[in-house]
Amino acid sequence: MRAMPKCSSLIRHVLMDRRTVLLAGAASVVQAALPLRSNAQPIPEPIVIDLTTAFFRIFALAADARAEAFRTTVYAPLRPLFTNLIGKESVTDREIGQMLQRSEPLVSAMRTVVQRAPEQFARSRSTFLQTFGDFDRGAKMVLAPSFFCVDGAARVINGMPAFVLGVDRIAERPQNATDVLYLHELFHVHHYHAAPDAIGETVWQRLWDEGLATYASMELANEESLSAALADPTLEREALPVRRSIADSLRTCFDDASPECTRRFFTGGPGAGAPFPPRSGYYLGTLAVREIAAGRRLPDLARMRGADVRRALLATLSSLAA
Repeated sequence: MRAMPKCSSLIRHVLMDRRTVLLAGAASVVQAALPLRSNAQPIPEPIVIDLTTAFFRIFALAADARAEAFRTTVYAPLRPLFTNLIGKESVTDREIGQMLQRSEPLVSAMRTVVQRAPEQFARSRSTFLQTFGDFDRGAKMVLAPSFFCVDGAARVINGMPAFVLGVDRIAERPQNATDVLYLHELFHVHHYHAAPDAIGETVWQRLWDEGLATYASMELANEESLSAALADPTLEREALPVRRSIADSLRTCFDDASPECTRRFFTGGPGAGAPFPPRSGYYLGTLAVREIAAGRRLPDLARMRGADVRRALLATLSSLAA
């Protein structure tokens, strides 16, 4: 949902798409932990898959042996997941070394994140189910390091939806581990099933997907602050004066799925989004959804078909640009 500086929050076409991860080379690590779900026997309890055990073992090794150990025992088995989260097909030894150096003082905090996350996931899932009774109860949470690129992300792993929590990012910025974050990513997981034709790589699909997830998480968590929901204290303040220009630019790129257009509105980090504030699409998307949501229930919004969403968004952007 939220990207660290210099880490792309726009993950493009990794194996299938930005939300899909195929861990064929990690069957022994992940496949056993992700049992196939039977339609006749839905899984009643939340499932949390912890992929941090091998990562934590790295820090018991001598410093000069850690990078190679990480590459062979952590990165290689889970390479598709890392590629998807960080937006790069490969990482250098230098990048691994820098990540491990940054991680070492946070190991204790990361262990705390791993310990606390299942309870928060269960609590947020319970809240979510009160509104979305058709939510897939077999949805999983995956705990993994993310090279400090994501705090939370919704992904489809081996054909099954999952909420991936970046334990390194959360350990470094624990204020981001809010119920709003959990509910935001749970909504993405739900939306994947509820209205797949409204989800994709075009600007309008990204605008709807992120704006609706932000709006839904605020409603479910009773969060009144948009800045808090965006985990960004400056975005709303910086985007408001140029709101009309952002809306007009979004209309121009509306059906574009190119990385250039989508990065302009949905990527974080210094310089991203120019001439607009980074991640301005999250802000405008939420404003647009607020208008479209008038008179509609959250479950109805989640099930809106792509053609209806596209028409409503285009009309709303025209209003916001006026």
